[in-house]
Amino acid sequence: MTSGVIVTIKLDSYHRAFLRSYFDQPNNPFNFHKGHDLLKRLEVLLRPEPEIVKRCDYGDDAFVIEVPPFQHKNPLTYCHLSETAAKIFASKIADFTQLIYHEKLTAYRNAGFEFKECALLFMDEFNLPDDCYDRLIKDQSRWRWNMRYKDSKRFKKKRNKLSPVGNI
Repeated sequence: MTSGVIVTIKLDSYHRAFLRSYFDQPNNPFNFHKGHDLLKRLEVLLRPEPEIVKRCDYGDDAFVIEVPPFQHKNPLTYCHLSETAAKIFASKIADFTQLIYHEKLTAYRNAGFEFKECALLFMDEFNLPDDCYDRLIKDQSRWRWNMRYKDSKRFKKKRNKLSPVGNI
């Protein structure tokens, strides 16, 4: 059931293409699946529309989302995302995209693919544009470095705890 109420956020082409492919919804307005975590976050961020509304025109970066009827909120009343709330929601979408990418990256690596091949496989699976390849490689690099750094800190803590000398 649709409400006909829409909200618009600023979202880059990489995240728009990923969401459309992941949820298999090529047309505007976009609808999240019922019970999805991003839909719950949207529900929390929606507020009643103020008397004076500042409408933002995002141009090509606009991402139109239809507000479904919620259990405890009427979408006709709660139909406004402030500029700050829209930025927060866009960052949650980016976090979700990164989470899925890292899960797929691990699965591809376990299947025996190289890192650059993993980025290409991810782009093919989710029909992403070619200009996001560098972004995926950079994200891989940061993720690998963070995992290595986290493992080295964990190893140092274990080694110090198991030291036979102890604290003198």
